[in-house]
Amino acid sequence: MTVREFTAEDERRITIILDTREGLDSDPEKFSTRFETGVVQAASLLKHFIDERAEVRLMLGDDLGNYGSGLKHLYECLRRLALVSPQKQSGEELLSSIGGAGQGTESNVLAEDYAIVLTTAPQGSIPANIWRASHVIYV
Repeated sequence: MTVREFTAEDERRITIILDTREGLDSDPEKFSTRFETGVVQAASLLKHFIDERAEVRLMLGDDLGNYGSGLKHLYECLRRLALVSPQKQSGEELLSSIGGAGQGTESNVLAEDYAIVLTTAPQGSIPANIWRASHVIYV
């Protein structure tokens, strides 16, 4: 008996989004620890999906990376993650760009792919349109 399994290309495209907005925590050290946890989780997700031969892109704040696969792409994404730092942005700036309300290429992020959003934002603060179109991980 032989089984063939077919997967559409769009099912193998994943966008990993690290919310780089500076936290509203009163304790900067606590925020820093949570942010670094998000960076580590993003790296782990990149490695996992690239090992699964998916096309992956990494979005850091409003910097939307390119799709890619393989070790070279993994190392490029890991290099970007190693250099990322929290950014001072308005509370809705990143969320509107990934949620489809922004202008330009970022406006289609959730419409095109399966997206995983890693954020230090308080639970319950993510708009419903992002919840419906992605998987949100609070770090």
